[in-house]
Amino acid sequence: MDSHFEYLAEQGIFHGNACPLMGSKLDLLSVGADRQTMQAVWDRICAKGAQLEKMLAGNDPGGELGRFHAGRRLAHSPISEELCHILETALDYRLPTCGLYDVTLGKSGLVDLNTENCTLSLYGSTLDFGGFRKGWLLEYCRQELLSAGVGTAFVDFGSSAILGIGKHPYGDAWKVSLTNPFSRVPVSEVSLCDRALSISANGPGFTGRIIDPRTGLPCDRRRLTAVTSPDPVEAKVLSTALMLASEDEIERMKSRFPNATLYCFDLP
Repeated sequence: MDSHFEYLAEQGIFHGNACPLMGSKLDLLSVGADRQTMQAVWDRICAKGAQLEKMLAGNDPGGELGRFHAGRRLAHSPISEELCHILETALDYRLPTCGLYDVTLGKSGLVDLNTENCTLSLYGSTLDFGGFRKGWLLEYCRQELLSAGVGTAFVDFGSSAILGIGKHPYGDAWKVSLTNPFSRVPVSEVSLCDRALSISANGPGFTGRIIDPRTGLPCDRRRLTAVTSPDPVEAKVLSTALMLASEDEIERMKSRFPNATLYCFDLP
């Protein structure tokens, strides 16, 4: 991962970018904080991103999750507190999302997580965290920025996981356009003020990455979904689930996640 930043002292503007990270580019823009503060925050964010990428890479036999997938961990093997917390959080979303978000891909009965002792058993199953990792890192960014007293910032993680802290310096919010990936025509605009945005879509060259846990088949719907929420993890989970949801399931998720705003566009 290459990481760079620049600081414009007169305007108090910090801009950092890191790539590749979880297959994407991470961009952070802040206004008003001093260079020393932002450099320290940026260094911690990049270090956390690299650590999460290694931990949750299912195809890396050297990573914590990858060792389970490669059969290098026995049943009831100890895991780190963070991986335990990540998996517990991810599993808790399965029922509220009508089973549409499931990191076990429909095989929850083959996963045994003991949160008291921080042990994990995967009985021939694998875990797919996908975009969940981006939401988790975005939440870490949010906490780091707020803890450092940063009141104005915008974080763009691969154009699919976005965080707006405070307001745009020249507006009442950070504005993000939602664009049809097939036609490149804008379909809506979202305003962010102390909220996260997650965008999911199929499009030319990137169809079928979302797997329906009920069938095991890739999703090929011409659909664009977006969710805003104070919680970046919740936003990422829900935008993924919406790609698979029926109208009835969309309404149920709206009632179950009252702090989130859900957008769903079926594309021509």
